[in-house]
Amino acid sequence: MKRVARPRPHAASGGADGAFGLPGVAHMLARLVDVSRRQAVLVVLGGILLAAGSGFYASRHLSVNTDTDQMFSASLPWRQHAMAMERAFPQFQGLLVAVIDAKVPEEAEEAADDLQCSFY
Repeated sequence: MKRVARPRPHAASGGADGAFGLPGVAHMLARLVDVSRRQAVLVVLGGILLAAGSGFYASRHLSVNTDTDQMFSASLPWRQHAMAMERAFPQFQGLLVAVIDAKVPEEAEEAADDLQCSFY
């Protein structure tokens, strides 16, 4: 029996191999899916290794800084005013202020003492 080669359809004729004018892309994707299906365990292990490596890289190279003094440029006018205030009144730096409201002064004093003891 003699085999006869048939011509392949072109993209303009709507053939399966001519998706979007890229003749082999559909075939390559189908082959990739088939290999991935047959080697599912390796694909899953590869994904786990990739995720672990990405997490390790991110933990070593990415960070978040929430210090507003470093977020904004020192050349901004309002930052220059804030720095001038910090230099003029250094005694107010690093303070933590808590407002305690109570019905009677004794309750407020007791709450303030409890709060102060919790810091030490």
